[in-house]
This record gives sequence, C-alpha cells and structure tokens, in this order.
Amino acid sequence: MKSATIASERMSCLFTKFFALSIIICTATLLPSTGLTARGANNSEHSLILSLMQHQHYADALRHLNHAIESDQGNGEAYILRATVLAGLDEPQAALSDFKKALSINPKLETVYVHDTKTKCYVDLSQLDLALAEVNKAIKLQSSGERFRLRGDIFCQLNKNKDALESFTEAVKASPKATWTYFDRANCYASLNMNKEAIADYTQVIKLAPTEPAAYVSRAKAYDKLGMHDLAKQDREQAKKRTKESDFGM
Repeated sequence: MKSATIASERMSCLFTKFFALSIIICTATLLPSTGLTARGANNSEHSLILSLMQHQHYADALRHLNHAIESDQGNGEAYILRATVLAGLDEPQAALSDFKKALSINPKLETVYVHDTKTKCYVDLSQLDLALAEVNKAIKLQSSGERFRLRGDIFCQLNKNKDALESFTEAVKASPKATWTYFDRANCYASLNMNKEAIADYTQVIKLAPTEPAAYVSRAKAYDKLGMHDLAKQDREQAKKRTKESDFGM
C-alpha cells in the first residue's frame, strides 16, 4: 500500500512539473497575434492573461478569460486557455467541457498541449484509460522523454507493468540523463522481480544524484531479494547518512 502511495505521489509531482512546462509553451505559441487579441480582448489584456497563466495566477486569469468568452462565445482560443486554467485550478470536468467546446468551434486547436492537459484532467478524475489515450495522442504528435515517462506512470497505475517498462525504456532513450526516469524504471523492474536490472537502474540514479537516499533504500531491497545482504546493509548505511531511516520504512 505504501509503495502504491509513493508511486501515486511521484506521478502527481511529475504531472505538476510537466503541466507547468506545458502552460508556458502553450501560452507562448497558441496566440501569437490572433485569437484573444482580435476577439474579445485588447492587446494589453491579452498579454496580461498570458502572463498570469505563465506565473500560475490561475484565478486572475480565469476572471479575464470569462470576460473574453462572455464578449464572444465563438472564441475557440479563449475556451482553450480557460480549459487550461481550469485544469490548473483542479477543475478537470469543467476543463474538459471547455476543450470540447473549443474543438467544436475549431478542430485545428487540438494541439499536443491540449492532449497533455486532457491527460492531466483524466488522471485527476481517475479515468486512466482515457488518460492513456490522450498521452498516446500527444506522443504521436510530439514524442519526448517526459511524455513517455507519463505514459509509463499511467501504465503502472493500471498495473500494466510490462507496458510501463517499455515506456520507461523509451523515456530513457529520449532523455538519458533524466534521473528519476531510471528510478521509475528500476521500480518497474523490481515489481516484475527483475532485480538485477533494477539494481543497474538504481545504481544509475545514484551516479546521477548521489545525495538522494531513495535509490540506496530501494537498491538495498533488491540486493536482499538476491541474497546479497552485505551489499544491502551497506546501502542502508549510506541512506542513513542522508536521511532518517524511518522516513523510508526500511
């Protein structure tokens, strides 16, 4: 139960980081000179909305976007941005409704960042099969280490560990210096009782982030499963130097 909770929390942190990055890219590219600027908002308000979104001031951005949509209910771009803001405010159902409205106005607005945000919404709603479908669409449009890792985490939540392993491996190939992708893949190996492979990935985490205790703790467990108790003991001692043993339930 504890390992499942940790995995869920790690996926939540990953989504938060990736979603924030998507917000910045989305607001920088979606409305360069049209949309809100030409319909329902002046140039200064347009710039203000994008700035508020980029700095995650979602409540203020929502107020301006509501005004823009009230002024022009055919403004698909405004619905896209409001959906993104609503997702940031943890209102996934309302966000999905706005995406649906926006795409009914203009199907060409369905970008990779729309799929990223819809993925977040479906995960928040615990509709993981729909989340998986959206992240697959995002990968098809623009693959990245982060998106492969997201897909791997969703597969883990669905208890499809072999599929997760394939996605984490794709993520490693795409981003070979992404420390916690190795950690996720190592955990996946461990869940499949592939302890030698898990140890190799935990070791890679330690090389990339030697001050982090989590990989030592997890590698110790893998060593124990292989009967390598002396190495397991050494790892636990290394972990103790970095944090309290009780924090990791050793």
